[in-house]
Amino acid sequence: MPEGGMSRARLRAHLRRCWAVYLVGAVAVLLLNNLIYTVTRPRASEEETLRVMLLNVDWEPDGGAQAALLEEIQARDGRIRALELESIVAAREEDPQAGMLLTVKLVAGYGDVYVTDAEGFALLADRAACQSVADVEAPDWEAVECIDPETGARYPGALRSGAGLYIVVASNGTNIESTLNALPLLAAALAE
Repeated sequence: MPEGGMSRARLRAHLRRCWAVYLVGAVAVLLLNNLIYTVTRPRASEEETLRVMLLNVDWEPDGGAQAALLEEIQARDGRIRALELESIVAAREEDPQAGMLLTVKLVAGYGDVYVTDAEGFALLADRAACQSVADVEAPDWEAVECIDPETGARYPGALRSGAGLYIVVASNGTNIESTLNALPLLAAALAE
C-alpha cells in the first residue's frame, strides 16, 4: 500500500523530480503579469501629452529638471499630463532625407512644439507649420514673423532667443491652446 501523508523526504523527492515544471510555471506567471500590465497601464492621451521636438538642437534636461518643468506646466494648465522630448536628426535644406522625416512628422501632427535653429526654422516656415504666437509673453525672447502662404499676411510665427534658438508651435499640434499656455515655461527652461 502506498505511503499516506506528507513527509519531508517525500517533499524533497518530489521537488527534485519536478523542479523544472515549477520553474517554467513561475516564468509563465511573470510573463503573463508583465503582459497584462503593459496592456492595461494608464497612459496619457495625445491631447494630454506635450511633445517637444528638438530639430538641429541638443537640449537634454536631466530627469529632475524635466519633471520640475512638467510640474510647472501642469500647475499652469492641468490638461497636460506628460512631457516628451524627441530629437530629430539634423535637418538641412541640402539633405532631402532629413527634410522628408520632418515633413512626415509635420503631416502626422506628431510634434506640438519645435525647438530649432535658424535653418530648422526656415524649413518649418517653408512648410507653413508655424502657429501664431502673438499672445505669448516670454521675456528675453522676441517674436519672429512668418508669412501665410495662402493670404500673404505676416504674423508672429516663432520666438527667438539671443542665443539663436527658435521655438515654433506646430500649426497642426494636438492641443494648441495648452501648448501656447506652456510656451513661456518652456522658453524659461531653455534660457537656463
